[in-house]
Amino acid sequence: DVFKLSYDNATTATVVRIESLNTGNAGSALSVQQKGTGLGGYFQIDNATAGSSAVFATTNSNLGGAVAPVGIYGESTGTGSLGGAFLNTNTGNTFPALYAETKGTSNAVNFRIDNAANTFPALVAKTNGTGSGGFFQIENAANTNAALQATTNGTGNGIAIRGDVTNTANAAAGIYGSTAGTGVGVYGITTGAGAAIQGYTATGAIAIYGRHDGATNGNAGFFEISNVGNTFSALQSNTVGTGSAGNFKINNASSSAPTVFAETNGTGNAGQFKSSNAASTGYALVGETNGAALSAGVFGNNTGTGFGVFGKSNGTAFGSAAVYGEQTGTGDAAGAFRINNASSTMSGLYGETNG
Repeated sequence: DVFKLSYDNATTATVVRIESLNTGNAGSALSVQQKGTGLGGYFQIDNATAGSSAVFATTNSNLGGAVAPVGIYGESTGTGSLGGAFLNTNTGNTFPALYAETKGTSNAVNFRIDNAANTFPALVAKTNGTGSGGFFQIENAANTNAALQATTNGTGNGIAIRGDVTNTANAAAGIYGSTAGTGVGVYGITTGAGAAIQGYTATGAIAIYGRHDGATNGNAGFFEISNVGNTFSALQSNTVGTGSAGNFKINNASSSAPTVFAETNGTGNAGQFKSSNAASTGYALVGETNGAALSAGVFGNNTGTGFGVFGKSNGTAFGSAAVYGEQTGTGDAAGAFRINNASSTMSGLYGETNG
């Protein structure tokens, strides 16, 4: 050592103290410059029972500003060095390499990239262990904010939060939301023209999948429009492929519920089926059953004063009947009409033409 100062006295005292007492002095109280390849400064505590820090810096400045004065400041002016680094090299150490806490009203940590050409993320968190890559927790039960909030003002794909699973053998979700309360596990909202939640896949079978496993009643999916002035459908399904736009199936042989149930409290139809292709020879509605005798492919029932089944045709050619029945088997007639009320005086079949 060029210069060495040792203190081995039993009395507790500061070994070296440097003071700059002039309040107008803008220079450093201590300046160290290194032209070699070694460290600019080295501080070590060589006592396993010590409870003090190797370096402690404090400031009581009230100056504030865009870049406020700091207790410790690190800066890199080269192209291959870091502004600061914190390492735990002892594998038995259970404490974090860096800890930040504030008792003020601002952020505990703030990360910012001030280079518009920089394509790297402002914060990268990686783990080679078995824990999470990141963990966010709110401990205040009265806090109504989100544990994690991400916003973007960019013009890219517009994703504020993105989750990627790059392991092809991993069956877990890219983004997972869970709640033990009465709210939703994942919530999406948009104030623009885009979708609040969108699912996309170019390889998988399903873009969005909903499942309800609970023993209590609940829906696997629910869609609702709460604005009475909205004239759009609560659910719309489109396809440009050759399959169905919608497929509904009950896979429980003991279920007596209908596969599709439609109800309206308005004055419109409970269901409407339309074929808009003039060259189509298919039916707007097909009902088919593999049930026993007296079961029907289509059943109409009116509990009011209207018709049970009503057919109407504007066609001008033969074969455009309002109601058409065809029997291709050897059983009953192509059409059957029956009055099952002994006190009825009406006919079983009534026909009238104005032609």
